[in-house]
Amino acid sequence: MMKLDIDIYRFMRALSEVRPVFHSEADFQHAFAWALYQQWLGAQVRLELPITVESSVLHLDVWVVIEAQPLAIELKYKTALLDAQIREERFHLRNHSVQDIGRYDFIQDIERLELITTANPQCNGWAIMLTNEAQYWRPRPGGHTVDSAFRLAEGCTLQGELAWGSGASPGTMRSRERPLSLHGTYQVNWKPYSHEQSVSNGEFRYLALPVVPVPGVTGKLPAPGRRTLEAHG
Repeated sequence: MMKLDIDIYRFMRALSEVRPVFHSEADFQHAFAWALYQQWLGAQVRLELPITVESSVLHLDVWVVIEAQPLAIELKYKTALLDAQIREERFHLRNHSVQDIGRYDFIQDIERLELITTANPQCNGWAIMLTNEAQYWRPRPGGHTVDSAFRLAEGCTLQGELAWGSGASPGTMRSRERPLSLHGTYQVNWKPYSHEQSVSNGEFRYLALPVVPVPGVTGKLPAPGRRTLEAHG
């Protein structure tokens, strides 16, 4: 059976025409899932689905099954300060700052998706980050920093074991001390999403990385079911 092939870049372009900005990560997740459901009316779409992989339970942002073909998606929405009226809707986006933590969490999504896609060889995976914080995609001048391994600047490559530098503080690493390990090699290539030119921090870009499986991992994924759209808090 052929793997499900979705043109995620075309999908994101279409989504940006309807929703150029989101109020929160939850808003982004729901709009993304709803757009999938509308485009493929025979699809089963689930949010925050618990998936067992190697005796661990992972909660996946978006799980979609189209014609018995599964797709696993993790979404991140990291924002810089924005307060503006956009298309007759008021947006108040807070400044997430701590880009080092945001980078770590996104790469951890890739690591998790490598495990999930391996648990079902027919499953494709995508890790997607949408942001209006230019520090994510701009190269940082200067030398080595404690989060250099997790850099997501345009043109970077993510591969192998990625760990904090020796100067990282316990506060920075709290709950994220573990080095991350990627089986695949991922090239960072940011795409334009939307640009409100009259708004401060109004440019949004996204990074979408297709995820490859990890050899030797076992797990159990849910079977395809009826058409549904469900959310679990």
